[in-house]
Amino acid sequence: DLGLTRSTVATIISGLTQKKHLLGGAYVINRASGIYCIGAMNVDRKFNLFDNIAYQTSNPSVSTVNVGGVARNIAENLGRLDMDVSLFSLGGHDQDYHFVKRETEPYVNMQHTTQLNGLATGTYNAVIDPAGEMQLAVADMQIYDEMTVEWLSNFQSILQEARLLVIDLNLPRETVEYTLTLARQFKIDIFVIPVSGPKMDRLPEDLSGVTWLIVNQDESEAYFDVSVETEEDFEGLVDRWLATGVQNVVITRGAKGSIY
Repeated sequence: DLGLTRSTVATIISGLTQKKHLLGGAYVINRASGIYCIGAMNVDRKFNLFDNIAYQTSNPSVSTVNVGGVARNIAENLGRLDMDVSLFSLGGHDQDYHFVKRETEPYVNMQHTTQLNGLATGTYNAVIDPAGEMQLAVADMQIYDEMTVEWLSNFQSILQEARLLVIDLNLPRETVEYTLTLARQFKIDIFVIPVSGPKMDRLPEDLSGVTWLIVNQDESEAYFDVSVETEEDFEGLVDRWLATGVQNVVITRGAKGSIY
């Protein structure tokens, strides 16, 4: 006996039903209620210089520290929208991991993040000149090479019950292929979010079953090994992506707008 009134229980049940944790009047638990984001969680540091950069010496600056990582960022924003979202990622046994966890956990289920010995939590460090231009960036993303099929398959019984999967391309290619196959097998909607041009080779040729791809122009050019010179070329990227089997694609290009 929890000491709850009937009206309180009714309110709880109503909330669980609205969030689709319960199905119908029989109050059957909906096991496929979660959104699972798989990929990077980083600490992003920016150093804003007072003067132009001088190499091989100390440069006075003002620094800022924020949490980042494509999959983590998406997970937090979905969590802020009151979605049931979990993050599958890797971190080290360090202060950066605890910083990311502290900033993320209010919005995201972090129980499926794994800490590894001998590797650091992902970091991105940028040095910005007074004009706002990046002069140097240093990224330690080595830990994401450990996002192997073996690691992710430990969670297969959870993932196959997902309502939605979101992956970024910090995952190795084999893990991307495994996740796409899993989504096709269990008919799960899946979003793919690339992270950079150099990592587009982690995306396989057959993208059938991918529900949404959100990609920019540079990443599209890298994937198809083409150069966009005209508006016609840009619009042609959509046809190229749809030919891979993607159901929906959004291509961004900064201030020039996007195409869907």
